[in-house]
Amino acid sequence: MTRKDSQAAQERPAEEPQGKPSRKGKKHKKQQQQQQQEAEQQPEQQGQEQPHGHPYGVQPWGNFYLTGVPEIRTAGLGLLSPLPDELLLDLLFNLPAADLARLGLASKALYCFAHTSELWKALAIQELEGDFAWCGSWRETYLQHKARGYVAHSHRPLAVQGFYSDFLHQPWFCANVEIQLRWLEVDNIERRAGLTPEQFRAQYEAANRPVVLTDAMDDWPALTKWSRQYLTAALAGRPVIVGNMPWRFSAYMAYCDSGAAQDEMPLYLFDKAFAAASPQLAGDYRVPAVFSEDLFEVLGEEGRPDYRWLIVGPARSGSSFHVDPNATCAWNACVSGRKKWIMFPPGTPPPGVYPSPDGADVAAPISLFEWLLNFYEEARESKHPPLETITGPGELLYVPRGWWHMVLNLDEAVAVTQNFVSSVGLPAVLAFLKQGSEGLVSGCCLQDRSSLHDRFVAALQQRRPQVLAALAAKQAAAAQQREAEHRLCQLFKQPGQQQQQGAAALPDQPAAAAAAAAAAGGSNGFCFGFQVAGSEPAVEQQAGAAAAAGGGFSFGFDIPAAAEGGEGQGQQDSAAAEAAGSEAEQQQQQQQQQGGKGKGKRGRQHKSEVTEEEAVCAAAAAAAGEVAKKQKHAGGKRRH
Repeated sequence: MTRKDSQAAQERPAEEPQGKPSRKGKKHKKQQQQQQQEAEQQPEQQGQEQPHGHPYGVQPWGNFYLTGVPEIRTAGLGLLSPLPDELLLDLLFNLPAADLARLGLASKALYCFAHTSELWKALAIQELEGDFAWCGSWRETYLQHKARGYVAHSHRPLAVQGFYSDFLHQPWFCANVEIQLRWLEVDNIERRAGLTPEQFRAQYEAANRPVVLTDAMDDWPALTKWSRQYLTAALAGRPVIVGNMPWRFSAYMAYCDSGAAQDEMPLYLFDKAFAAASPQLAGDYRVPAVFSEDLFEVLGEEGRPDYRWLIVGPARSGSSFHVDPNATCAWNACVSGRKKWIMFPPGTPPPGVYPSPDGADVAAPISLFEWLLNFYEEARESKHPPLETITGPGELLYVPRGWWHMVLNLDEAVAVTQNFVSSVGLPAVLAFLKQGSEGLVSGCCLQDRSSLHDRFVAALQQRRPQVLAALAAKQAAAAQQREAEHRLCQLFKQPGQQQQQGAAALPDQPAAAAAAAAAAGGSNGFCFGFQVAGSEPAVEQQAGAAAAAGGGFSFGFDIPAAAEGGEGQGQQDSAAAEAAGSEAEQQQQQQQQQGGKGKGKRGRQHKSEVTEEEAVCAAAAAAAGEVAKKQKHAGGKRRH
């Protein structure tokens, strides 16, 4: 079960899920029926789920083969039974509340579908628009606010037998599964204190590595002031943003106390306007010195993309896997509670997470617990396991650009997070914004996204021109270095490659092949040739002429054919080549000694008169001597 999503998704501690499926046997069946009858007689308790199983009796399909209870889905859905459960639920999202309630009376199977919590959650969010008090469950909340004459908490859930659905059972299971200790054992992200801004940039920001800073929040008043009571008073009189919905903070706290128990994806408070609406909260924290440079500031508060949020959530809430927007970096400061982090480096999507080619959409498990149950072990056993840690009160995590990360609140948690762009990350941000895609650029109005790059560059040119100048100089130097490396590669690789290609194309015309290879070397190249005794001498001459025409130079030397001239002739040729090599070495040493005898400017000038061609030819002659020695040595071995 997947969906395109990068929003928050978790749950709170709850009862244990249903244990082993029931087995055949009269005594066990009688006890099971007795428990279900007792459950039907108990009213719904303020949104709390029954401890022994799904409140409406939904079971996974695997239990069908163990319980022996016939399935009722096919008969109960009738003509709708061929539809997958996921598609059928998508259709039900389009029904108004009255029709949804009537549909639940048609059959036991449709009763299970019509009482799915996500359907009533969508109705409450859409129609009540955040102006409501939490009443214990999404269905109860909606009915108490919208249904005339409805008696509060009068609903008694019916535990249906024989209805199997993995799709409907898994949200309940994920909402009730306990946090496993193996998910919390790994802690492999560095923790540092006392870093200067220069040290942080060199060791972590430039390296694009995450780190936990344990002393960055030491001077924050928020660490001692931000209790639930303090936040309720500070945020009174204005709505906060919860799941893209405005909601009173006090109502959200009531939801955290009970409603998160039911939701596979509990609502998460992500308020980007808290600082402007509650200046006292903005004064309770300070941006750490290592993050003091934020170049988006040149756009002003109204012109820059969204960048800071107050985050509040119950235990088991959090954010599913995502990459921070606009190629920015971020820091997340934990004020209270504990947060579990799992991170994957850029270009390494987590198992089970599938981004679209352009990165605009992400298909992922619908909740954090679904990912942890199905993919955590696979991630830990992979060649590149994730980085993990737990941050507590007073600890701040640096999230580098491009890193995939998820967050699970282990307790009710309060945090502040900010995205920023410094001189180190400016090239990546500008490259990202230059695309101008409305689906990729985020944090501002749709009509402003395509122009964000140009507006940002213009503002930098006006207010921080030295930053752009330094960036241009750095890019020019990098371009020159790449060009130099390219020329060096062409100098040594291309002539040899062209020679091989030419020889393969014209195996019976060695002279033409060598000339073409030398000519292909282009300017500033050279040709290195061997003349084997008995071969065509025009090869070397034509290659040299082609190299000279190309602006380069060539050199070569003869290698005697020892095998063809007999043993005596091979020895004579080897001796002659060895003598020539020794004579060339002596001449080169004499030239170097004469050049070294000059003093001052005159001596240096005399030394520079030795041309590059002469030096290379001398080296070639020395190499010929080495070849002759090897041949002589090989000939001696054959004689013995």
